[in-house]
Amino acid sequence: MITNRSLRLSSKNASIMVSWGPNYTLYNLTGNLTLHPGERPTVNVFKGEVNYSYEVKGVEYPYSDLAIPAFVFAIVGTILAWIGLERTLRG
Repeated sequence: MITNRSLRLSSKNASIMVSWGPNYTLYNLTGNLTLHPGERPTVNVFKGEVNYSYEVKGVEYPYSDLAIPAFVFAIVGTILAWIGLERTLRG
């Protein structure tokens, strides 16, 4: 799961369009600009030269597929423990 995206653009004088998903914005870039897009961005340069860096931070949960079976086994184990305790107390 991606938690954070950061797009840093820098130029002395450039005309660019940055888009992600249905959003797009035109910039006349002189200096630095930092954006936090919601999806993978596309940068179109119309005039000039642009330097950029794109950082993506994410979290991976490799065992998340086991959550539902583990929950079912925990409930079944609890029920079997109560049944065993009840039979032990009856004699």
